[in-house]
Amino acid sequence: GVVSVDVIPESAKLNVNRVDVNDLLRLFLALGLAPPDAAELAAAVDDWRKPPSAALTPFDRYYLSLTPSFPARHASLENVEELLLVKGMTPELFYGTYVPGSGDSLVWRSGVRDCLTVYGRSDSVDINWAEPPVLAAVGLPPQAVALIDARRRQQPFLMEPEMAQLGIGGFEGAQRLQIGGRSIFTLRATAQLLAQDGSLSTTRRSIAAVVDLNERTVRRPFTTLRWYDRAWKQ
Repeated sequence: GVVSVDVIPESAKLNVNRVDVNDLLRLFLALGLAPPDAAELAAAVDDWRKPPSAALTPFDRYYLSLTPSFPARHASLENVEELLLVKGMTPELFYGTYVPGSGDSLVWRSGVRDCLTVYGRSDSVDINWAEPPVLAAVGLPPQAVALIDARRRQQPFLMEPEMAQLGIGGFEGAQRLQIGGRSIFTLRATAQLLAQDGSLSTTRRSIAAVVDLNERTVRRPFTTLRWYDRAWKQ
């Protein structure tokens, strides 16, 4: 068979518990939502993580009207998959989906799970690994996002002066870019079997772990924060 391994820094994502509502709005717009839907979803995420109020919010009443019904957390999210419960979130938006490209082609569009985390930061993102929608969320215009994406496809940014040489310093959000960052990574391994004719079969499985390289002990070089027996992969 064939095995591939992905190393995904959580510093390339925004912290869903800290990110500003305006950043959420820009993120959802970049992920393809219409402005009214993006605004409602950003408000719904903010309502989910806020402490409860004396009166039920419109979102509270919506969740309680469902079958089965459930209350909003009204506290910090414990994992990003919790967003699937939030009003307006869909599996396609969360996991990503194919959208029409040029001509008759289809192109992959990242999902919310690639852009938000409970481990990352909200004030800055890793310029080498942040998905284009995340770059848009921190305030960069499409032309700056395109410049960054084209450059890092050729080679990664290794030093801060390289970012200045790209000529994006005047754009809003440029000050929120960094190289590297925190020590938390998602490690994902995917195995796919080969068919008898040598082609890749449809049998595939992915596992993943979120690890912190700073949390070390005598016997362990890292600490596992979360384990996925069946991880999602495009």
